[in-house]
Order: sequence, then C-alpha cells, then structure tokens
Amino acid sequence: MLISEDLHTVKKTAQAGKINEEENKQVKKHTLALSGDELEYTLKGCQNNKEHHKETLYRGFYGYLKGVVIRYVNDQHFAEELVNDSFIKIFNNISSFNGLGQNGDITASFKAWVAKIASRTAIDFLRKKKIDFGREDISEMQIAPLAEVQMQTTEAK
Repeated sequence: MLISEDLHTVKKTAQAGKINEEENKQVKKHTLALSGDELEYTLKGCQNNKEHHKETLYRGFYGYLKGVVIRYVNDQHFAEELVNDSFIKIFNNISSFNGLGQNGDITASFKAWVAKIASRTAIDFLRKKKIDFGREDISEMQIAPLAEVQMQTTEAK
C-alpha cells in the first residue's frame, strides 16, 4: 500500500486533474493490492494469526475476489457471502501458499492462488445449489404408482 502522505498527494493531484488516465489506473492498481514486500510481510502476519494483517489482506483483495466470484454468481448477496467464505478458506490454508510461482512474482502468484480458491468456492456453491434444486423438483413431482402406469399402457394397446 502507498504511504499515507503519498496517497494524499496522489489524491490532491488527481483532484486537480493533473493525472492522465493511464497514471490514474496505476494509482488504483497500487492502492487496491499490496506490493511484493508488503504482501510477503502481511502473509507472514496472517500465518502468525495477527488480526491486523488479516484485515489488511481482506481489504486489499476483497474487490479482486468479488470480481472473480461475480463472474459465476450474478447475485450481489451471494457473491459477498462467497467472498467471505473464500477468505475463511484462505486464512485457514495460508500456510500452504508457496510464495513464489513460476514467474517469481509473489503478488501474481498470490492473486492466482486466491482466485482459484474463490472460483472453486463459487463453483461448489453452484453445484450444491443445482443439487438442492434437483431434490426439490423430484420431491414436488407427482409420480403415479407403477400399477396405474401399467394399466394405462395396456389400455392404450
């Protein structure tokens, strides 16, 4: 995250209209997620079960994960629940995250890891929802007794 003085300066400059669109995207990118060193420090804090670090991680990646989940579920309420469920899984399994991926960038590796958790959480939710709907459909169906079906079939012949 940017230092508060830098963030304040960036906001003042943006309000004055001195930042072009590309620079504005860069500012948003850096304020939404943590840089490599900050992320590594925050992850170590999360592994040590420090609430402040968990909150920092939650705030830094909430929007990103909500964007991932909303692609699967078009309901804001369910999306928020699934993001929170994803964070529970992330915090419970944070020690299994291996810091550097193939490209050596911890931020990209972490984003991929949490996106996979969030997408699988959403898919599991949809799968469960589909199964639940299937049970409701079957239980609501009027099923004729087998003897009636056999009688109707023989009468039709």
